[in-house]
Amino acid sequence: MKLVAALLLYMRSLRVSPISLTLPFLVFTPAFMILTGALILCEHMKAAGTAGIMLIISVSYTLYLPSLRYGLTEPIRAMFREQGSMLMLLVVFIYSITSVLGKLAIQHSNPTFFASFYFVVHGLFATCVLSLIFGTNPVEVLRKRPKGDLPKKPHLAAA
Repeated sequence: MKLVAALLLYMRSLRVSPISLTLPFLVFTPAFMILTGALILCEHMKAAGTAGIMLIISVSYTLYLPSLRYGLTEPIRAMFREQGSMLMLLVVFIYSITSVLGKLAIQHSNPTFFASFYFVVHGLFATCVLSLIFGTNPVEVLRKRPKGDLPKKPHLAAA
C-alpha cells in the first residue's frame, strides 16, 4: 500500500511542479534511509558516509539559488513553498521505509523468492488499488494497451 501511495504522490508532484524542481529531491532517499535503517534494522552509517549523503543533498539548495537575492534562507523557504518538491519529499520518505522493509524481508527469506514474489504481488496489488481509486475494472486495465499508438520508427522497420 505504501508503494501505491508513493506512486500516486510521485505522479501528483510531477503534475503540479516542474520536473526540474521535483525529481532532484529523490537524492534525499539515502538521508531518510539513515533514519529508517537505524530505527528498523539498527544499522548505522559511518560519519564519512553520512557526510557524503549530506553533501549530495546540499545540491538541492542550488535549485533555488535565484531566490538567494532575498536572503540566505530564501532558497530553503522557496523549496517548502513548491508543492511538488514537498510531495516528492513525502515520496522519498515512503521509499526509505519500503526499501528498509524490503531488506528486512530479504534477510528473513530467500532473496530469489523475495524478488519474484514481491514484485508480482506488488504489481497485482497496485493494479487493484489503483483500479478502485480510479473506478476501473482491474482485468480491463491489464488487458488494455496504452492510450495512443507508439511512434513509428522507420529506421527500425527496415531491419
